Amino acid sequence: MVLKGLMTTSIDRLDPSSTVMEACRVMDRKKVGAVVVVEDHKLCGILTHQDLVERVMLAKRDPETTPVRDVMTREVVALTDEHSYGDALKLMVKHDYTYLPVVDDAGSLCGMVSLRDLLGHRIEDLAWQLDSVTRYFSANGIGGD
Repeated sequence: MVLKGLMTTSIDRLDPSSTVMEACRVMDRKKVGAVVVVEDHKLCGILTHQDLVERVMLAKRDPETTPVRDVMTREVVALTDEHSYGDALKLMVKHDYTYLPVVDDAGSLCGMVSLRDLLGHRIEDLAWQLDSVTRYFSANGIGGD
């Protein structure tokens, strides 16, 4: 399955000048661990829980006045909506990402996937396969009679 069918498309986009507190409010309201930062319709950063801990809390920055641009991750890895969920899962596990922005061919943000989304999809797929095999072998012997 491609990411187009798995990604969340209703994501809040923050401007780089938004404050960290505004980002935290969005993350709390949406119950997510990351928000994307967009400028001129292009993805320019991501702010994660990890960024908040390392670059705000431990650095003792004021979340009410610190702009997101000062603490966001700028080198954002994103995949296109035509990549498979397997591609995304491998990339996220390899680099220890929890969230991955999804862009279209023009580089515009079109969604986001989380590791939880991808693992949930994989678990559903494996459960369906297991149920199919179980039904097959429990139907009056192999192949049923």
